[in-house]
Amino acid sequence: MLLIVCIRIRMLPSKIVIHPYYNPETHDYDAAIVEIKTSFQGYDNIAPIALQDAEVPSDTTCYVAGWGLNNYNRRTTPDNLQYATLQVITQQQCSAAWGSYATPQVICAQQNNNGDVCKGDSGGPFVCNGKLTGATSYGGIGCRGRLPSAFAKVTAPAIREFIRNTAGI
Repeated sequence: MLLIVCIRIRMLPSKIVIHPYYNPETHDYDAAIVEIKTSFQGYDNIAPIALQDAEVPSDTTCYVAGWGLNNYNRRTTPDNLQYATLQVITQQQCSAAWGSYATPQVICAQQNNNGDVCKGDSGGPFVCNGKLTGATSYGGIGCRGRLPSAFAKVTAPAIREFIRNTAGI
C-alpha cells in the first residue's frame, strides 16, 4: 500500500447493525451500518461520498484505503493511512480464485505489484470513479496480492437494500 498522510480520529459508535444474512464463515453479506455518537462535521479531512449506482466494469482502476498491517510477517501497523490502487476483475476471475466465496455480494480487484488489503483493513472503503463501491471484506493469506481482494459490493441488491433500509440512503 502507498502512503498518504492522515490523522486518526476515533468516533464511538452508538449503534451497529450487521446485515441479517452475514455469514462469518464465508464472509457473504459482509456489511454493517455503524451509527456514531458525534458528528463528522468540522473535520477538514472527512467528507461524504456517494454510493456506487452502477456496475463497475472489469479493468476499472479503483483504490482501497485502510489502517491494516503493512508487514504481515512482522505484524506491524502503519502510522499513516495506507492506500493502494487495484483493478476490478470479472466475477469469473473472482470465482476462479475464491470458488464459492465469490458470491454476487462480492466485487473483486487485484494489483499485480504485490499490493493487497491486509488484517485490519476490513470495512475500509473501496472507491471506483469517486463513488463508494465496496467495503473491504477479505484478501489472500500473507497479504501479498497473490489472490484478489474481495469487497462487499454496494450495488448488490441485498447489500443496497440493507443500506437503504438501515441508513435511509
